[in-house]
Amino acid sequence: VKEDCITTLKFEHGQLPCCCCFFCGKRWTIAVLIMFGFFISSGIRCNVGVAVIKMVSNETDEHGDLIELGEFHWQPDTIGFVDASFFGGFIITQLLGGIVSTYFSAHLVFGSAIFFSSILNCLIPASTQYNPRAVMVVRFIQGLADGLTIPATFGILRWWAPPLERTSLANLALSGCYGGMAIGTSLSGFLRELFGW
Repeated sequence: VKEDCITTLKFEHGQLPCCCCFFCGKRWTIAVLIMFGFFISSGIRCNVGVAVIKMVSNETDEHGDLIELGEFHWQPDTIGFVDASFFGGFIITQLLGGIVSTYFSAHLVFGSAIFFSSILNCLIPASTQYNPRAVMVVRFIQGLADGLTIPATFGILRWWAPPLERTSLANLALSGCYGGMAIGTSLSGFLRELFGW
């Protein structure tokens, strides 16, 4: 089926496209896929900061009377350590990610990092029931995994981005970081109100 599609496109347009799925080159398809990976990664990164508001906040009515106590009674410094623990792990693996991406396939490093970060994100609700330190450990390991993504991206793009398109492809790929934060924060707030933390 794919050969028929390529043959048809070659006949109609006079040239053989690199990728039948998207009507652009494979390098642009790879940049878009990296962008979606960063959407996931950055959305995961910011959802705990939004959920913690619901986890520790007391609910009051319009007169200021207490309706419901927050589920957790974490101090502000504990909340800060939970947020900071992710970035502690993230910083550590920046240099390591570049080294790992040269010895192993960069696309496998990128995909594995997103996968493990997503799995660890599923462990956060269980770790909150245990102890705030358990959440910090999970977030730190999540940061270690997520820190591999940016160096792996450049490991992927070094093979796929020609010099004249390197900046455009890198900008497209890395724009997923900012889009993921914007959409992830908004979506996390909406989901928090709809389903709880």
